[in-house]
Amino acid sequence: MAGDTGKGVRHDSIALQSNSAEGGVTYTDDELRFLRAVDAYKAKNKVKFPTAVDLLRVAVSIGYELRGSPGNLAVAAE
Repeated sequence: MAGDTGKGVRHDSIALQSNSAEGGVTYTDDELRFLRAVDAYKAKNKVKFPTAVDLLRVAVSIGYELRGSPGNLAVAAE
């Protein structure tokens, strides 16, 4: 996404914490923005497990736009 420098930020809040030995995961700024938006959506709508449609609405609300045709979706390399 735009503005993503590839540098991660360590985030230790309970909502975003993993079960890793280090006690947390490193997220990019864009990932943190999305995760925080999902948490806000869940709190506002009193939803524990948002659906795929809910997640798409959250993504669009923070500026996500689909580019290209849906047939050309690629899996991000880890």
